[in-house]
Amino acid sequence: MRQGSALPRLRPVAGLRAGCLDSTGRRMLACGAPADRRARAAAEIGAPRDDTMWQERGLDPITMEVVKNHLQAIVDEMSFTLERTCASQLIKDAQDFFCALCDTQGELIAVSITQPNALGTVPAVLRQVVDAFAGQVQPGDVYIVNDPYHGGTHLNDIHIMKPVFTDGVLLGYATSKAHHTDVGGRVPGSMAFDNTEIYQEGLRIPPLKLYDRGQPNETMWKLLELNVRYPDVLLADVHAQVTSLATGEAGLRELAATYGPETLKAYLDGLLAYGETLARAQIAEWPDGTAEFEDYCDDDGVSGNPVVFHAKVTKQGDQLFVDYAGTSPQVPAAINFPPFEAVSGVHFVVRCCLKGDPPNNGGLFRTVHVDIPSGSVLNPRPPAPCSERGLIVYRAAEVVIGALARLVPEGAIAGCEGGSYLMRFSGRTRRGEPFLCVDLVQGTWGARCAKDGVDGLADVQVNHTNTPVEVIEANFPIRVECHELVPDSGGPGSWRGGLAIRRSWRYLGQGEGLLRSRSDRQRFPPYGLCGGRPGAPSRLVLQRVGEAPVEMHGKAVVALQPGDLVELTIAAGGGWGLAYERDPARVLADARGGKVSIAHAREAYGVVIAEATLSVDAAASARLRAELSAGPSGPAGTG
Repeated sequence: MRQGSALPRLRPVAGLRAGCLDSTGRRMLACGAPADRRARAAAEIGAPRDDTMWQERGLDPITMEVVKNHLQAIVDEMSFTLERTCASQLIKDAQDFFCALCDTQGELIAVSITQPNALGTVPAVLRQVVDAFAGQVQPGDVYIVNDPYHGGTHLNDIHIMKPVFTDGVLLGYATSKAHHTDVGGRVPGSMAFDNTEIYQEGLRIPPLKLYDRGQPNETMWKLLELNVRYPDVLLADVHAQVTSLATGEAGLRELAATYGPETLKAYLDGLLAYGETLARAQIAEWPDGTAEFEDYCDDDGVSGNPVVFHAKVTKQGDQLFVDYAGTSPQVPAAINFPPFEAVSGVHFVVRCCLKGDPPNNGGLFRTVHVDIPSGSVLNPRPPAPCSERGLIVYRAAEVVIGALARLVPEGAIAGCEGGSYLMRFSGRTRRGEPFLCVDLVQGTWGARCAKDGVDGLADVQVNHTNTPVEVIEANFPIRVECHELVPDSGGPGSWRGGLAIRRSWRYLGQGEGLLRSRSDRQRFPPYGLCGGRPGAPSRLVLQRVGEAPVEMHGKAVVALQPGDLVELTIAAGGGWGLAYERDPARVLADARGGKVSIAHAREAYGVVIAEATLSVDAAASARLRAELSAGPSGPAGTG
């Protein structure tokens, strides 16, 4: 089978008033919570009704929930700190970053909401650090890594980690990952499809110290400053990451002061075990079996050949096995990405399929096993380039979703737009100063069981946002002339796929500029599920001054002249279920809202809408649907 939302405000930590907890956090019943009320509360938060697992560890389930929510508040505050103190638009406005807390072994104990698809990469990087500095970790140390072959993603994503101590006891690590505008290399922004080896993509950083016992490693800072095109921005963003780690450090220390270091560690271990217990219990309820799915990237940006992604998912008992055999070999272009990101994608899918509100930690994934062939595009051998891997990282998860849809269809989502579309404009301002504008265009969702796809929101795997038009126009010689939803683009189904977004930019720089685009889904649109149809494909159009519009390849490198207009239409989400089974009232609501035209309602859904009254002709619709469903392939939009 082929195929942005802003951070919320901090919420108060859930739990009881401070007076109900002693230094160990285990005095709930003494505060007047009777056993039956305690059991009801435990059930409401998803805790097992049987207290055995807690009693064996000497833990209290209500306190466990308080600690879980406190940890989440800490990582959210880390995110706010980074967002508000950084310099670059990709972090501040597009929110291309991730914060987390990990235990002493590098396992996730709490994650921020900004980038769910980093669930596997942060632990992979931190374990490299833990191994590299085994027995040498000291208070005040700060570590830095960006190399994909040392657990990273691509060189633009810099991971920074800080061990958290209290009274000489290591509690865990505060970590952050952020996409930096430029890390050196052969092109502005460091990312290019036609890179052939990682050495062209910028400064590679294995696990090294950024600070040593609180003192800055001046050699490291000078290397960073000397090897990038916009050092002021990069250094400011690195400082912002370090500041966010200090926020995490303070929060974790506060928890340790409340409960005591050893008690806190016991609760962290308990949260991991709790996550594992919940995941195993829910996965055990899924039907045993094996399913496969295949999807494609249009091409690698160089050869023109499609890139295949294949996943075989086997569910057995309370365990899940994912095998990526059949995925394309690594390519001599920059869309390869390291295996840690594919593992992240699998973890993300599993987390989305779990019901309730389990803790977002590494325990959830102890029952998940991933096999990725060495030398594949998902597990390349060095020195394969990786800078543009963000285009296809989504496919690794989507093929797992597609396979799981055949086992647990109610938990799956049809194809989304294909990931963040990246448009990079460079040149000179009217003052003659060099500039680089990176616009991360979001997005739309595929349909789900009993839910339409969401319009204008980042891909389900990330919580990026569109850069505000005002920010772009205030800082760069670019005018955004269009940002709108595209009617009739969502994949037809009983639940409609999200609509495509169209956005256009007019280049107003001094002299010649350059566009480097990163888009996909022109040849292979987002797939539908359970009979739903694909969403509309993407388009990239260039209109030069005084000339007719020209369709461009999605991975274009184009010289721009002042006044040239670039228009991008991202792909739309796939549909879920048969289109002629869609409630006519929903089709009418879409027509009234401008999301579906009257003609498309008839052709795709078999719903006849009177143009004069904007009302459904029920009798005509019933006759049309009967005629269409009796045809060789059903009505348009079923598949």
